Amino acid sequence: MLNSSSSLVSETGKFSLGFFENGISKSSYLAIYHTNAGNTINYAWIANRKTPILYPTGVLALDENNTLKVTQNGGDPLLLYSANSESSASNTSVVATLLDSGNFTLLQVNSDGSTKRVLWQSFDHPGNTLLPGMKLGIDRKNGHIWSLSSWLSLYSAEPGAFTLDWDPSEHQLKIR
Repeated sequence: MLNSSSSLVSETGKFSLGFFENGISKSSYLAIYHTNAGNTINYAWIANRKTPILYPTGVLALDENNTLKVTQNGGDPLLLYSANSESSASNTSVVATLLDSGNFTLLQVNSDGSTKRVLWQSFDHPGNTLLPGMKLGIDRKNGHIWSLSSWLSLYSAEPGAFTLDWDPSEHQLKIR
């Protein structure tokens, strides 16, 4: 469980995952940010871009059913990953890890600690920042679209007017 007064740090400390407060609206976002960015905070990924939550009530939790969610007092949870019976196998466990690449992953691991499979990862849900290892385009297996979108304003991480995405008809990236 991660709340507004705690954070998860990648192995070498390059990235951190935690809640940050938007001081103007008293709302908060769950974000991955560069830990050693000096005086500037560079957000690499935001979980709840479309649904800011009241600060400091946010909690990131991985429950006993292997569901990864952001909850807040008096509000509906934001499901990041909802488990199915396949990920609840008795000889495996589920762990959440922030990698030094900036990718927050939910992994199904075998009893020996080896990774069985990636259940969910933040790199599949880019925001306004493209990190090495992220993809832009279309996942041909499931039709998921990887694209970037600007912030609505300086203080609102909600998706803004500009996107960078793949145009399948012209086979190129386009700013829209």
